[in-house]
Amino acid sequence: MASSWTDETSLDKKWDNCAKDALLKTAAGAGIGLVFAFLLRNKRWPLTFGTGIGVGMSITNCQHEFRAPTTLRRGIGAGDSLTEATSSVHATMQPAAASGSDVVTGQQNA
Repeated sequence: MASSWTDETSLDKKWDNCAKDALLKTAAGAGIGLVFAFLLRNKRWPLTFGTGIGVGMSITNCQHEFRAPTTLRRGIGAGDSLTEATSSVHATMQPAAASGSDVVTGQQNA
């Protein structure tokens, strides 16, 4: 039951963020379009273009937010060392000729 509650809360937060993002980007696009509309002697197309850009950006951001998997963040504790993790990654990335072992099987080359 707790799992569905956290999923629902997460989904609500995503919708809230999308609504805020849509309002902000649409208003910013319309504002920039309005400035250019006045600069171009009361033409309407900059306002329409700016608003459309804002709406399009907000839709794209919402799609990305709903499609992206939820990432779990964890801090580096006393047992976790960033240098140990980095050195183990670099050790596995060494070429086979330089390390003297076969990368696929892990056996030493003669």
